Amino acid sequence: MLGTVKDKKMRLWSIAVQVDKVIDRRVAYFGVWPAMRVNSRSGSIGSACCTVDNSGEAKLDDFRIYPKYQNSGIGSKLLAEIEKWSLNIGVTHIHGDLSNVDSDHFPMLHHLYTNNGWIWCLFGEGDSRLRPGSPFVGVVEKTISLRN
Repeated sequence: MLGTVKDKKMRLWSIAVQVDKVIDRRVAYFGVWPAMRVNSRSGSIGSACCTVDNSGEAKLDDFRIYPKYQNSGIGSKLLAEIEKWSLNIGVTHIHGDLSNVDSDHFPMLHHLYTNNGWIWCLFGEGDSRLRPGSPFVGVVEKTISLRN
């Protein structure tokens, strides 16, 4: 378990991580549960996956907080725990893709990431990173240090 956090309504939540080694990558699965049910098969209210390759870069995937618990501070707490975990293993740069599938959530996601010091970048018309047929329309990233 990484830690116990309180949301804006003062409810207590636990954030846990499980790390697996898959070929040449470390994959960390983060979950958020009510404080008394950590790692139970049910009851997770949020999750994320972070993949670290041999170059030392971390990629954030599948970041989600279930709708009932959004805007309660849990997403910010989860990002903070991911950043702390990354620093503990020597990773100082995390990035993630923004998918067109989530475009209806972009205002909320933009608020979450930018309020937590992440850089938000949607690809513009003519940007070489905007590939035909790709669901990815932008990136988020953060370089972290002990001072963040």
